[in-house]
Amino acid sequence: MLPWALCVLPVAIFAIQAWDHRWILDDGFINFRIVRQIEAGNGPVYNAGQRVEAFTSPLWIVVLTIVDLLTPIRLEWISVVFGIGFAVAGLGFAVAGSARLWHVIAKPSNLAPFGILVPLALYPMWYFASSGLETGTIFGWMGLSMFVLGRWARAERESLSPWAGCLLGLGWLIRPELVLVSLALLLAVIIGQGIRPWRRTIVLLLAAFVLPALYQLFRMGYYASLVSNTAYAKKATTANWSRGAVYLREFGGDYALWIPLLALLLAGYVPIARALRTQPHRRAAIVALAFPVGGALVALYVVRVGGDYIHARLLLPPLFAVLVPVALLPFRARTFGAIAVAVVVPWAIVSALWLRPQQRYQVTLDKRENLITVEDVIEEPAVRVADNYYDGRIFWEQKRLRYAPNPKLVRKTGGLAFIGTTGFIVGPHVDILDTLGLSDALDARFQTTGGTSIAGHEKPMPAAWAAARLTAPEARPQSSSFPVRGFGFVIDPLIPVTEGKEFQRQVTQVRRALQCGELKQFQDAYTKPLTLGRFFGNVGRSFTTFGFSIPPDPDTAVRTFCGAAVVGRAR
Repeated sequence: MLPWALCVLPVAIFAIQAWDHRWILDDGFINFRIVRQIEAGNGPVYNAGQRVEAFTSPLWIVVLTIVDLLTPIRLEWISVVFGIGFAVAGLGFAVAGSARLWHVIAKPSNLAPFGILVPLALYPMWYFASSGLETGTIFGWMGLSMFVLGRWARAERESLSPWAGCLLGLGWLIRPELVLVSLALLLAVIIGQGIRPWRRTIVLLLAAFVLPALYQLFRMGYYASLVSNTAYAKKATTANWSRGAVYLREFGGDYALWIPLLALLLAGYVPIARALRTQPHRRAAIVALAFPVGGALVALYVVRVGGDYIHARLLLPPLFAVLVPVALLPFRARTFGAIAVAVVVPWAIVSALWLRPQQRYQVTLDKRENLITVEDVIEEPAVRVADNYYDGRIFWEQKRLRYAPNPKLVRKTGGLAFIGTTGFIVGPHVDILDTLGLSDALDARFQTTGGTSIAGHEKPMPAAWAAARLTAPEARPQSSSFPVRGFGFVIDPLIPVTEGKEFQRQVTQVRRALQCGELKQFQDAYTKPLTLGRFFGNVGRSFTTFGFSIPPDPDTAVRTFCGAAVVGRAR
């Protein structure tokens, strides 16, 4: 076998690159604000008093909260250190787990780094090891799962322990679509060790799904929802195949990924598939094939929903799943494995040094261009509290409103596009109205009719709805104080923009709709005090509200929820 140093070296290089490119996306600060709300006693929410699940990864929130409570380290640095640490650990576990698998399948004399070179060579992998999001956690979970299953595959008659089953089931809690990877891995275990005795299989499944099931019950009772609010805001249940295909094509084409993937298929997965035919190798081969199957399902889902507004981000986890079993490959001078390595190494060098594709989704991965880095927040050269000034009154895009605030919303600051950075800086005691719906349950439920808006940001709150929610009932706001903006994105308004008396009439209609029927009951479910009765009532209500939607047109909303149109002229 080649010296282990040769296999560890790519992991070390990746760690250096990830640290050198550390940063925090604005969405990462949404997570930080939620942590602050938990610590303030307000629960896992974005705004106090509004039980809205504004995050995607419950497990990442738990990690950030626990470490922040137990250490004096700033939350921003906790995110960076643990994100990169999980990612690097994931690569290391993948290398060790892959070695275990190949010792069962082929008993090679030499193993060389192969799949591990791909994350080392991809620019987005370096950035999203940190970013304040859960991507590093995903890499760590997949790598550790490979390590545990590699050990299990070597013990032909051994059953997988319940603790290992619990690990495999965590995909759902790291990111919802990763339940597909969890299911693929659990199915591989059941096939590999046999479904009988039934008791063993039942214990495995219970161990795998007890934590996700408990969290799902909490979600339904606490948030009155079957899925995270971000799923509604980003239309995660609808299909946009054409945009998703572009997202996939750009990622694969920009980095010429067909080169390493084709070599990976021929040098790695073809021998693995052949090993299915021999009993001593069958369990290891099933495990190895489960990762790319789960990864392919996740990639298919990402393409179906239309991808993401950030280049490559959502396709990194499924790609990593494909790479994990073949992190190492058998190496002999006259085999295809040697030829494959000879092809992949030059590709990796070219990709790492020169491939920097244009970011077509208008969010760059270069921290020198308008993105928030860790240093910006901690050292505050660019993002300071003074840059996001708040004096206790209502603001819209940092523009002072001239109307008396609604007494019930006196803490509100409205319409801030960068809800992560701003929300974290002003603190948990200041509420923020999210005009794109990630942290606002009403905005997330608006009906849409398509258009050219950026992926995941297709529900800009109509100005009349923002004005009705932010101003006092007697106020007569002007539309100029509530511009529909999207921080540089191309966002189509959900309804035509109005002015003057027509705008004020729309505001009146929205105020009426908010007090009517199903819309009022929907708001009560997540804003009224949480009692035991309301918790269990919300569990049942979450099924009926799964398809709940709100017409963005004020007149249609009144007809829908109040039972009759009230179209009087504004006074």
